[in-house]
Order: sequence, then C-alpha cells, then structure tokens
Amino acid sequence: MPVQVTTYYARWKPENHTGYVIIYWAGGAKRFPEGSFESPDEFRVVVDLLRNESPVWWDEPTGRLYASNEPVGEGE
Repeated sequence: MPVQVTTYYARWKPENHTGYVIIYWAGGAKRFPEGSFESPDEFRVVVDLLRNESPVWWDEPTGRLYASNEPVGEGE
C-alpha cells in the first residue's frame, strides 16, 4: 500500500556525480543510496517531484515515487 511522503533529504556529490535521497513518511523511511540515480537528470527529476508536487507517494512493492490526487491546472 502506498504511503504519503512527508519530508525528504537530498544531496548531490559533485566530485563523483552521485545523488543521495531519503524520503520519510509517518513511521518509516526509504534510503536511495549514492549511485541509485543513473544521471544528474534522473536525480533532478526526483528532487523536482519531491520539491514541487503535493501529495507525493511511495509504493514499496512497485518501487514507484509519484504524485497523484492533485487538481489539474492549479495555476502554479
């Protein structure tokens, strides 16, 4: 069952071009270790989703991070 992400921690390591992300929800956390992202663009997409969308959900069985139940055209 998907859980709603409440906060996150992200960092980028320029010397070897690796990103690190932890997402948190009520009662749990998921760590994406350094090297989990195949490119800076992939890391940027994940951080953009976490930063700009709400709500954001994590589904452990499918390994998906996604935004949903957001009104279309909310004028941001």
